[in-house]
Amino acid sequence: MREQGYAQKTDVAYYLKAYPEAPLIYLEKSEDVKIKLVKNSISIIRENHQKFLVLKSNLNHIRNKKIRTDGFIKVGNLNAYHYVYNGSKHNKTPITDIDLKTEHDDNGTFYDDDKYYNIGFPNVKEGDIIEINYDEEYTEPRFLGIVYFSDYYPALTSRYTVSYPENMVKLNTREINNQLLPVKKTEELKKGNRILSWNMDSVPPLSSEDYEPSFRHKASYILLNIERYTTPGGTVNLCGNLDNLHSWYLQLMKNVNFTEDKELIKLTDSITHNLSSDLEKVKAIYYWVQTKIAYLAYEDGLGGYIPREAAVVCSRRFGDCKDMANLIVKMAQTIHLPVYHAWIGTRDIPYQFSEFPAPFCANHMIAAYITPKDTMFLDATGKYYPFNFPTAMIQDKEALISLGKDKYFLAKVPLISKTVNLEQDSVVLTILPGNKLLGTGYYKLSGIEKIRMMNYLDKKSYSTQKKILKEVLEKGNNKFNLDTFYISRQSVDKDMELIYKFSINDYLTEDKNLKFINLNFNKNYFDKLLATNRKYPLNFTNALTAKLYVVVKLEGKYKPDFIPTDVSFNNALLGFNQKYSKNNESVIFENTIYIDRLTITPMDFKDWNFIINHYKKTKSNLTSLTQN
Repeated sequence: MREQGYAQKTDVAYYLKAYPEAPLIYLEKSEDVKIKLVKNSISIIRENHQKFLVLKSNLNHIRNKKIRTDGFIKVGNLNAYHYVYNGSKHNKTPITDIDLKTEHDDNGTFYDDDKYYNIGFPNVKEGDIIEINYDEEYTEPRFLGIVYFSDYYPALTSRYTVSYPENMVKLNTREINNQLLPVKKTEELKKGNRILSWNMDSVPPLSSEDYEPSFRHKASYILLNIERYTTPGGTVNLCGNLDNLHSWYLQLMKNVNFTEDKELIKLTDSITHNLSSDLEKVKAIYYWVQTKIAYLAYEDGLGGYIPREAAVVCSRRFGDCKDMANLIVKMAQTIHLPVYHAWIGTRDIPYQFSEFPAPFCANHMIAAYITPKDTMFLDATGKYYPFNFPTAMIQDKEALISLGKDKYFLAKVPLISKTVNLEQDSVVLTILPGNKLLGTGYYKLSGIEKIRMMNYLDKKSYSTQKKILKEVLEKGNNKFNLDTFYISRQSVDKDMELIYKFSINDYLTEDKNLKFINLNFNKNYFDKLLATNRKYPLNFTNALTAKLYVVVKLEGKYKPDFIPTDVSFNNALLGFNQKYSKNNESVIFENTIYIDRLTITPMDFKDWNFIINHYKKTKSNLTSLTQN
């Protein structure tokens, strides 16, 4: 039952002292999900109640609250109150500044039908309390999804319940990260209703860290899905297993690509008619969609789940992930190639279809090309991604691939190897008078490292590209100057290569007849990655290898006096190898670093830090040269 009124006195001074960093704290927070059968249909209402104490009123996001609504979740019974603090007690007044607004994205790449109620309380001040109550009605029961326990603000008391008629509704639940909270869970059967309750006090806030995982990886919550319900009219399957989920996806797609389009057939033939193999034809279709169709994310009711007609997308020359995937499928199937729709979740979703089959496992659609030996994942939304090279965001995720009615299978997208995602920087140095270095560099990128750089540099002026590359290529100290650069090769299918010239003033130090130089221009590589006093896993976009090759020309002016000892440390997470060598003409330094995991969990921190600490010990290694 929803809390009403506010009986207890709030010790504002105590909470200001107890939570000095928090903008607000939840005094009360509850959600009650009530599932009922009404005649021959299912009713799902989520009752929400929250009451929070404002501790910092100088932040704009504290002065309003958004309650989202869309075609699947209708908000009702919305009311809000402002408890004004006068220094000793709170006086309750209703909030009337409540407006329904439309969500939009300013960068022009996203459109949806989401709306929200904006609850404004611009005069809120330190010590005031805000209370908000509202209901959410789920018009599509498959979208009953997640009950979050965690937030970025602390909560003194939290309570969550789910009730449903046990004999008529099959409900599945899965707890995520709840071992992190003091959760008290209870179950009871009352008049045929199964009631699940989760109660907790003093819930700590989530925090933010560098290289952190997504909110759903950090938070504590319950996943919910309704597998089926039974009424006098029969049993209705919803989700909860792959058969149900796949059937629903096909139901949504039943009117897509229903008719043939002569222009699309003609276009497909023009793209593929000179190609001999099926692989070449699929590749040509993929690249055509990737380069000719502008990516524009678009959600509008069920349109957020149903692709638009392939011919329409082709004509408009823009579409979202579903539109682009569907266009690839339609063009390929026009010439009888085995390419199919595939639903998939991105890496910010920490669960797979096989673990908890529900619509919220997927937020993306791609195409899948099926050969006798392989499944190729085609995501044309990824600009500059080569054919059969999955976008970084879907690595290690399961794709639900539909082959038709009652025919589907799961296939996991591979992780891209660290040897594929390569950064290689090779430089030749000349020592000039005044301890200045003059250098020529050859820089090569492959895999996701290349794709990222191509996106950074895309459509940028030479001067802007130079600023970007100066930060990437910077060596030694803030006296590094990137003189010139030339991108010698930039192609989707090949490595990116560039040649550059640079200088560094005052980089060498000297003592009497000796000159000292630190050849490891990547000495600070791990400075921000040491996992100390860290709460959450480290999360990376991709595995990688970074190679640095440095040649110092002696030119008869110098000879090696001392070179550091070779060092190598590695484990399953990461590693490095440093090698020094010398001859009469030069001193050579080779430094190879690799990271082989996308997620470094707290259980890994000891092994992770072990390697990094050994790397940091090499930061001060100097090579000394004597002058002839």
